[in-house]
Formats: sequence, C-alpha cells, structure tokens
Amino acid sequence: MSQDVTATLARFAAGLAYEAIPARVRERTKDLLLDALACALAGYRGEDTAKVMRFARALGRSDEASIFGGARLSLTGATLFNGFLITAVSMCDVYRPTATHFQPVIVSPALAIAECDAASGRDLLIALVAGFETAARVAAGVDYAAFRQRGWHGPGTIGPFGAAAAVGRLRAFDAGTMATAFGLAGSQAAGTFAAWGTPSVKFHQFRGALSGLMAALLAEEEFTATREFLTAPDGGFYPTYCGGAPRAAATAALGEHWELESIALDANTNFRRITPWAALLALAFRSRA
Repeated sequence: MSQDVTATLARFAAGLAYEAIPARVRERTKDLLLDALACALAGYRGEDTAKVMRFARALGRSDEASIFGGARLSLTGATLFNGFLITAVSMCDVYRPTATHFQPVIVSPALAIAECDAASGRDLLIALVAGFETAARVAAGVDYAAFRQRGWHGPGTIGPFGAAAAVGRLRAFDAGTMATAFGLAGSQAAGTFAAWGTPSVKFHQFRGALSGLMAALLAEEEFTATREFLTAPDGGFYPTYCGGAPRAAATAALGEHWELESIALDANTNFRRITPWAALLALAFRSRA
C-alpha cells in the first residue's frame, strides 16, 4: 500500500479517464445514480422533508440549481435538499463494511455542479465513479471495530471525501488541488452514533454533501490545507478516527479492483415502494443514460 494514501487517491480521482472505467463499472454507477433518483422522488413522502426545504431556502435566495421534482434553489440549498431527499425515507445505498450511505453525499453535489457548469453526461459519469470509488476506498481502509467503538458514523465522516472527489473531477482538478480538497473535506468530517434514532443521522448525510462541495470549491480558490489528511500522525483521519494506519484495501489494486461494486442497493425494492409516477420517471431517465 502506498504510504501516502491521500496523494494516491487524489491522483486517481484527478486522473480518471472514461476509457479506464470498465463497462460493468460504468453500468453500476448508472444504477447508483438511477437508484438515487428513485429514492429522492420517494423522499417527498418523508416526515421531515418540508422542514429541510425551509432550511435549504433560508440559506440563499438564488435559484441556479435544480432539485428533484422540478423546483430550483441556490447551489447550497439544492445540494442540501437533494441530499436529504435521497435519504429521507431510508431507501438509499449502503456500503456494508462501514454501514455508510454514499448516494446522498456524492450524487447531490455532483449533479449541482454538473448542471451549473453544463457538464456532459460522460463527465458526470466519470465524476460519480471518482466520487464513489474514492469514498469506498477511504471506507475500505477503515478498521471498523475501532471506528465504531469511538462512536463515528460513516456518512458524515467518510462521505465528504467522495463528494469532494466528484466535484473536483468535474472541475478538472489536478492531483495537488484534489489532495487539498481532501484536506478540507477531512477538516469537516463529523457525525457520531449519538444521533442514532433521530432525524439527525440524515443530517450527517446532507451536511456531508455540502462539506464536500465546500471543500472542492475552496480548494479551487487555492486555499491552503494539508495534502496528507488521511494519514497525518497528529489528527489525520485514520490515526484519529480508527486509532492507527489504514488497511491495505484503501489503495490496493486501485484502478483494477473497483470497490464501488460493493456498494449495495435494492432497486427493485425501491421501485415497489415509490409511487408509480416516480418509478416511470426513473425508468425513463435510465433509458436515456
């Protein structure tokens, strides 16, 4: 395993090309995106959806970004609200080794930036692959027994790295800027199981989406942050959150083995539980992807 995990993952995310992504991985990523859309549409049935919408609107009065369902909010508001919608009724993905949801954290900021920048569908797909694989690799490096013993909850601690990777790839970051974005994402990594059983576990997810977005946009402005956040001895992610060095799986066979394929979802269950119009819309989206 590379000793500098942050730099290794940053080089991977910044340099990822469409041709380097196997067809099965591209299809899996499209499924993750489709499933996120279906979950978001179902999210309008969420008990707290109206509350989060009011909160998102209060953060800004502009309307440059779309939300699932047709309305528009500010970039910040749309990132937050779309992230919440994906997780609102607890139907989204899970990376089981760390009990972490990635869709709400990664899809939301990637879609917002792709829309604002008029990115192509191919560019969005590459960015999502970069985001999901980065987050899954950070998670794969976690000693989960130690992580969980400390009370950490994965979406708000691991997820922001994936969100920053997706936004950074859309903005064509070089490896150094991507590593800086990871340092800024890690500086916001937070959320513990004290929130379990309350709606604030979902806050970890949509706040994590915003953390990744802010990290990438601030790195783009050349704001300085450590480029070794994941393994920094004093306060780095793995030493602090897990008590030691990362597992080899964080970088092993990177670009050959695709950890994002281990992200679990059950699209059929989701389609059975959402309304017929939402299912039809999601299927129509899939046919055009």
